[in-house]
Amino acid sequence: MSPIKLSPFYLSVTLYTLANITYAITAIINKSMLVEFFYYSVDTNLLIKALILQSISLLFLVICYETYKRNAKFKSIEINGYGNFAGSILLIYQFFYIVLAIFFGVGVVGQDEVKINALLFSLISFLSADAVFFIVGTQLKSKKIFRINLIIYLISSIVRGWLGGILISFFIYLCRKEFLIVRVKSLFFYVFGIIVIYLLSPILIDLKFAIRNEVKLSLDFTDYSEKLQFATDYLLSRFQHVGHIYIMLEKEGYYYQAYQQSMIRSFLLEGNIQYSLYNKLVELNDISLSEFMVIKEFNGTWNTNTGLVGWLIVLRESVLFFIIYWFLLILATYKIISKYATKQLFLVISLFMIVYLYHGWLSSFFNLIFLTWFLVISKKIRL
Repeated sequence: MSPIKLSPFYLSVTLYTLANITYAITAIINKSMLVEFFYYSVDTNLLIKALILQSISLLFLVICYETYKRNAKFKSIEINGYGNFAGSILLIYQFFYIVLAIFFGVGVVGQDEVKINALLFSLISFLSADAVFFIVGTQLKSKKIFRINLIIYLISSIVRGWLGGILISFFIYLCRKEFLIVRVKSLFFYVFGIIVIYLLSPILIDLKFAIRNEVKLSLDFTDYSEKLQFATDYLLSRFQHVGHIYIMLEKEGYYYQAYQQSMIRSFLLEGNIQYSLYNKLVELNDISLSEFMVIKEFNGTWNTNTGLVGWLIVLRESVLFFIIYWFLLILATYKIISKYATKQLFLVISLFMIVYLYHGWLSSFFNLIFLTWFLVISKKIRL
């Protein structure tokens, strides 16, 4: 059997598609669904509508990817990559970020306030250690220094209570390699790894909430099968967002009016740079679509997955401007990468189109591509 090469982009597309379809089928069978720790009754037709709209939004991102990928020519890491010095600085910066997380709560999941200078925090937010690793780390010429940085990133994610870092580490590794090579022997290895992580998922979830609530982790293996079932439901709910779209479709008139009344922040202000600048000129009282949904639906203060479809609901016919805006931003980013960076970075941005943008995390995705522009152009002009 000849080896199969799988793109990290299409692997992520497949993963999230299967998660959403599985979630939708389970919800239809049970006539109920779990969204952010709350149960909702399900109307089959509306849930199918949510799934179709979600699939169309995913198709938009695939078109963006394919539009540029077919004709793009990327230079190799040996030409446009980063040397050992950059890799060492990145390593030090990641250690520094771990120290800030442990002693000052920076980047820790569920941490409402941090204990450092506001200016330093703003600088660290802009030069996010995670984002810098995604951009610079994947383009390091040295495989050894890349792997060390990858391990430190994984440790940093766990220390900060962000278990998504485990999956992201795997995908970042694939972006570095450009694809996943599947052979008969390696297939057994991957399946074994997935099974081990799945069996450990109850412990990993307990670890996440122990870090979030600043309590000691207690290992309790009683009723482990029930905990494994809860972990399955929890992980499935974290990968999906068709349930969130369903909730918004049920109340689409309410969300549309809230946006028209400026209760929800414009998509043009999703990003640290433009939001901060605009807030200096005009004091903003609105909040993001994600925050608005969490407050109104779940009575919480965290962020959630509204998806791209959420913006279709609040914008309606004006969604055309939304599509043009993001299409141009993505293609401009691809253009900069193909000229001054590597295919590895192209794959990273494409991956986070799914991880961030597809789920409706507009600000996170804009911050990543803006930092990409900054670092790539800075390297080119030797700032």
